[in-house]
This record gives sequence, structure tokens and C-alpha cells, in this order.
Amino acid sequence: MKALLALSSLALSIGLAPVSYAQTADAKAGEIVDFMKHMMTFPSPIDSNLTLKNIENSGSTIIYTIDVSNSFLKKKPITPKVRQSLNSSFLSRTCGNKFSYILFDKGISVRERYMQENASTVLLSFDASKDDCRSYHGAQQDPSR
Repeated sequence: MKALLALSSLALSIGLAPVSYAQTADAKAGEIVDFMKHMMTFPSPIDSNLTLKNIENSGSTIIYTIDVSNSFLKKKPITPKVRQSLNSSFLSRTCGNKFSYILFDKGISVRERYMQENASTVLLSFDASKDDCRSYHGAQQDPSR
């Protein structure tokens, strides 16, 4: 996922997804998603248990939809403890990545939505914005500065 954040922030920083100050965060997020869809093929395996199914935006939020294999879910059911651990891992990975702050500074947030393979069941959904990361790390440890 770090590579996806890097790719989306690269699009902003080198102007592949043109951004003007007059654009809304919604429009910026849409342009980044369009750019990323042209750079990637879907579905795209992440590992043996996870597959990136789609990237889309809902307003100013970039949403990464990830399928979780049924075989993995049979071995490792999602309990509240697992959910908390995965959310902490998501925030650590996202908030510890300076590329995320390029998006955040443009008013764009990030969501990872985990779906059951071949189903429309949302298993988990995690969000990160600049404020979420400040809360996670504490304002004095903001890695964007």
C-alpha cells in the first residue's frame, strides 16, 4: 500500500494529475484516481491473501478496495482484537508515510476497504486524514514537517 500512496502523491508532485488552486479536493482526488487507474491493472495481487480490486474516489477520499481470500478468512476470522490490530497497523503505515501528507495537504483522505472475496460484504474499513494522523501520532510528532 505504501507504493500506492507514493504513486498517488507522485501524480500530484510532478504534475501528471494537474492541480490548480481553484480545484476542489474532490476534483483532485478524482484526477489522482484516474491517473492511477491508467497506471495499474485490476485486479492486482498484493500477496497470496489480498488483491487490490479497485481504486475510486468518493468526494475527496481515495478508496482502495481490497479483496480478502476466503481461505484466509477461514483460517483467521476477524475478531475485535484483530480489527483493532489491523486498524493500528493501517494508521501506522499510512501516518508514518510522508507521501500520505502530500495528499492530506491537498485536502485528500485515504480509505482502505477490505471486502470478502467474491462477495459484497465489507469486512473492514479504515480511514486516514491529516487530523486522524495527528491524533494517532500526537501533534508534536507530525512526520509531514
